[in-house]
Amino acid sequence: MYKIKIILLFAVAMILLSSCDRDNIVNTGKNQNSTTGTIENESDLIQSYLNTPDLVGVIECRSEKRNDYTINWKNFGSITEYKPYDGIDNYAEATFRDATNKPITVENLLVNASLLKEYSKGAYSKVGPDKLELYFGVGNNKYYIECLNNSLLPDSTFGQVSFSNRIEITNIHRDDTLSRQNGIPVEWIGGYSNGYVKVEIRHTNPEEGAIGQTVGSYVMTTNTGAYTIDSLRLSLLSLVNIYYDITVTSYEPVIQTLSNGKKIILLGVSEYNTTIFLVD
Repeated sequence: MYKIKIILLFAVAMILLSSCDRDNIVNTGKNQNSTTGTIENESDLIQSYLNTPDLVGVIECRSEKRNDYTINWKNFGSITEYKPYDGIDNYAEATFRDATNKPITVENLLVNASLLKEYSKGAYSKVGPDKLELYFGVGNNKYYIECLNNSLLPDSTFGQVSFSNRIEITNIHRDDTLSRQNGIPVEWIGGYSNGYVKVEIRHTNPEEGAIGQTVGSYVMTTNTGAYTIDSLRLSLLSLVNIYYDITVTSYEPVIQTLSNGKKIILLGVSEYNTTIFLVD
């Protein structure tokens, strides 16, 4: 699986640079919400979160449930081997910045007892061999922030947050053969009921296709539990008779007010990925 991490988009947005989606992954639809405006991609969604007054940081908790294929390249890439994979991969990232977009350094940052380490000024990622535990639907996710050299964050902050049930596709399974002429109905359960879901189809093997070819398509939609990737959108894909990943991703922002009145967002990102064989 290959994707831009949400937290990187947050970091870029918070320093007022432009960041959008991967090359050759086309946005084939948009959702108009009368309250929040038009959300066409993750960058739009992130920007809506950044409107939170007194925001100084974002901690992303991402959990990916997979029913897909991993790819092994042999003989320097001349042979591609697909291996089935079933499991849950968890990630945690964070970024902290002040009102002028200057990075804020914290001395310690933990999510569910797993250490996040600074890899760039004001940006943090989970490190170490220990398995990161994240809880969706059951249990609380605990965090600890220690900041001794910047008054925008308290010296120490303990907090916890709960997220909705993880999102799961219910009507598509690994190795299903689907036709793009018929469209692809995608049905799911779970995810944040009041939020957005990204529905995406993309090449399983990023090495397939040539420069300029369309390798995927996505749409942002409200969480209604179903969305059909119609035949028109699928016709934009350059290749058939190959594997594609279908992914649904739910975003749940939880605002936490710190003891000094500043705010951080705990962003629960739940994702489900499966691999299908697409024919014409």
